[in-house]
Amino acid sequence: MANIYELDAKISSCIQLDEEHVVSVDDGEILNLQQFEALQMERDQKIEGLACYIKNKLADAEAIYAEINILSYRAGAMKKEAERCKAYLAGALYGEKFETPRCKITWRKSEICNVLNIDAVPDEFKRTKVIVDADKTAIKKAIKGGAEVPGAEVIQKLNMTLK
Repeated sequence: MANIYELDAKISSCIQLDEEHVVSVDDGEILNLQQFEALQMERDQKIEGLACYIKNKLADAEAIYAEINILSYRAGAMKKEAERCKAYLAGALYGEKFETPRCKITWRKSEICNVLNIDAVPDEFKRTKVIVDADKTAIKKAIKGGAEVPGAEVIQKLNMTLK
C-alpha cells in the first residue's frame, strides 16, 4: 500500500480524459474512473486511520496527565503531612539530640536575615528587578486596527482541529 504522499502525488498528477478515464501525466498510465476513485478512497482511509491514531495518542496523553495530577496531589499531601510531623517533632525536642538504630535527629545552627521594613533599608542594600515584556494582545489589536508596530507582526496560522 502506498503512503499518503505517494497517493497524493498520484491523484494530483491525473487528468480526466473523458467520463470514464483519467491519465497520469507522470507515466501516461490510463486509469478508469473506478481505479482513480479507489486511489482517493485509499488515501481517505489512510488519512482517517492516521487521524484516529492521533486521537488515541492525545487521549493517552490526557490520561497520563490526569494520573500525574492525581499523583502530584497525593505527593504534595504526603509532603505537607511530613512537614507537620517534622514541626511537631522539632517543637517537642527543641535542640535535643535523639538516636536509635532506626533514626537519628541532630541539630545545626543557621542564620537568616529578616527585613522588617524595606523602606528603612539604605539604597546600597537594595536591588531592583525590572521585567520587560510585550503586551501581545494589545500589539495584535493595534496592528489589526491599522497601526504599525515596529518589531512586531501578526502572523496568520492554520490550525487543524481533530475531533
